[in-house]
Amino acid sequence: MLLTRLIVLAFAAASAPAPIPAIRFFTQTDVRRWPGFGDDWARATLELHFDVPPKVGQEINVIPLRIPVAPFRLAIRSFEPQQFEGCDPDKIETIYHVSVDDLPDRALLSLPPLPGRRGEFPFDVAILYPAVPKATVIPSDALRPVHLPKGVLPGQVTLALDVNGDRLPDLLIVTYEQGEDTVEDYWQKTGQTWHRSRHLVPC
Repeated sequence: MLLTRLIVLAFAAASAPAPIPAIRFFTQTDVRRWPGFGDDWARATLELHFDVPPKVGQEINVIPLRIPVAPFRLAIRSFEPQQFEGCDPDKIETIYHVSVDDLPDRALLSLPPLPGRRGEFPFDVAILYPAVPKATVIPSDALRPVHLPKGVLPGQVTLALDVNGDRLPDLLIVTYEQGEDTVEDYWQKTGQTWHRSRHLVPC
């Protein structure tokens, strides 16, 4: 009886999902390519703005979306705080312009742009800070309402990421219409609880 119980406990511990790592910032942004000679592209870069101060030397995950390029990491080389007037004119907000190296995978220079995209801004990547050991994109057709925050529909999710290897969403970008505005919500999961970390509405 004791042996059976120990086996059950050991199996439960082995099958339990790994804890969700702490993500301070995540987003989706486009890759920018710079022209070289003729029709060739010389380099590919990212324009990054965080809403939290990063630490120089720490790495970010870069996950190419909808193209056959493997995820990779880049180290933060420097950052510069920039202040601006937000939707509330009485409140000054701060963002951080983050510098990283050029994107290393040469395939990012040779792949054709996605349909409807220009060659200069051909595709998107997901960014996670700080970097985690493994982060994967969950396809939209694999999302189920039971695994999403209350009120969020699978069709509203523009990006879903698993960061602890259990094949369930841990980070979401959700887009929907609110009146005449297009709203973006950023959701993060802690344990089994979802919380909205950012709510972006046009001014």
